[in-house]
Amino acid sequence: MNVFLKGYFGHKNFGDDAILLSIFRLLRNEGHEIKLVGRGAGIRELLGPGVSVVSDAKWYSIIVHPFYILLTDGVVIGGGGLFQHDSFFATAYKLYLVFIAKILRKKTLMVGVGVNPVNNQLTKLLWKIAVKCLDVAVMRDDSSHKNVLNAAGLKQSNKILTGADLVFCEDFVISHTDLDLAVIIPAMPWSGSELDSPRVQKRYKKLVNDFSIIVKTLQKSGYKKIIFLDFHDATDSILIKDIVKASNLDGDAFFEGRSFKETQDILFKADFVVGMRFHSIVFSIAMKKPMFAIAYDFKSENLLNECGMNDSYVRYGIRKSEFFKEEFDFNSVDLEKKLKSSLDNKALNQERAASCAKKMRRMAMANVDAIRKYF
Repeated sequence: MNVFLKGYFGHKNFGDDAILLSIFRLLRNEGHEIKLVGRGAGIRELLGPGVSVVSDAKWYSIIVHPFYILLTDGVVIGGGGLFQHDSFFATAYKLYLVFIAKILRKKTLMVGVGVNPVNNQLTKLLWKIAVKCLDVAVMRDDSSHKNVLNAAGLKQSNKILTGADLVFCEDFVISHTDLDLAVIIPAMPWSGSELDSPRVQKRYKKLVNDFSIIVKTLQKSGYKKIIFLDFHDATDSILIKDIVKASNLDGDAFFEGRSFKETQDILFKADFVVGMRFHSIVFSIAMKKPMFAIAYDFKSENLLNECGMNDSYVRYGIRKSEFFKEEFDFNSVDLEKKLKSSLDNKALNQERAASCAKKMRRMAMANVDAIRKYF
């Protein structure tokens, strides 16, 4: 069958690239031909030059896409946090393919999708219509499942299922671990315009200093190699460079522009991971790595709590807003204490990650089952 696949693809974001790879492999393994929607250069760099890509970079894409859908057997939308905000126009732009597919009588699926709470009444109306149009939607966590049902005004629906992040569908095999290597994956919390504010600059300097404490704590625990990875190279590299400088690390600690495979290979080798990006946490668990997390949003916190790893992370409040809710810095003493505890109890930490990986993989198979049932 021919499948029209839409998501946040080709933007050189490691987490979204990982999701794309998982869906792409899943569909290809089931024998489907795929028409991808996204930024062509980034997608071809990840999947190879032969992949069929339809651009979403131009305003007229929304006019062109229906013609491609007409030539396919169905639409798959996924995955990741596509619906972070409840803006009517942002949601309409992401859901319009569902409505088009229904008009054209094509099968329509969502897989591994995250949805934040919806309060806008017009956006709720969009979800109510979308649920009627969809064949099935597999949410990546229980909170997303509840958010969609609430938005659509439903108590339950056999169309809305709970699964897990698509990365958990992958069965990672680790052949070699470098016992001297610890990997740190920060996330730049602020935009360039926000950093112009003296208040944010003060917080930024403290964040850099707190990451320096993380580096020193890892070194004291015996890690001779510290490598930083940028999961979103457009922004994270700025923060990483300042941390490397403040920590007096050499040039080997960070290289810009690593490919997806190079980044993943370093993660494979790591003995311990400190992750701030959501998919750094997902990958650490899926790879059954001992880890310590910095949870700056609810999706990270919910996943860690569900895994019984509530003593293996600290919370960080980026800003008070619709998405993040709170604004606060680390307690540096608490940060160091919790990290040291995670390092001292590394075996238990790894055991919990392995147990959670098994559970999440079982839940993530709901995405596989949905695709097999409807395509």
